[in-house]
Amino acid sequence: MLKTWIINICSTVLFITAVELILPNNTIKKYAKFVLGLILMTVVINPIFKVADRNKESLTWNIEKSENYLVDFEKNKKEYKNKNMDATMENFKKNLQNKIIESLLTKYPEDKFEVGVFLENNEEKFSIKGLEVKVYDKNVNKVKKVELGTKDEKSKSSLDTAKDKEIKSYLSSILNIEEKNIKIIR
Repeated sequence: MLKTWIINICSTVLFITAVELILPNNTIKKYAKFVLGLILMTVVINPIFKVADRNKESLTWNIEKSENYLVDFEKNKKEYKNKNMDATMENFKKNLQNKIIESLLTKYPEDKFEVGVFLENNEEKFSIKGLEVKVYDKNVNKVKKVELGTKDEKSKSSLDTAKDKEIKSYLSSILNIEEKNIKIIR
């Protein structure tokens, strides 16, 4: 509708210009300019008459349609916001897992790690609720004959727990979370 209106105005202006060029310079030109100006004003004002001419039902229908759109927009806004927050949380979680694994590998290159991150969403802020770190030794030795109740077995388990405590302490210091929220799995 707007495109048609603009085309009508432009073609009318071109027509008026052509007529003015053809008219001779005498008293008729003054009256012709007046009539051509009225034609131009009619072309410019014509869409206003068309809008006013519409029946009231179509105008009411357009208003109701606009209201429904706004109501749906408000509903969808909350849904899109929640989806966006979930997607952001997932991306944050993946990036955090990768960064934790990267920092653990630089500190403990002899081990392999898998990290599970548990996040909490408080008023559009993410905080780390807990960590679960699986530790795998890269160097797998052949299984030795195990004798129950020997000192070697106890010293090995105490070494593992010391290393687990060291990993917890390290993660706690770099992530600023409590050690009790970090779980080490072997």
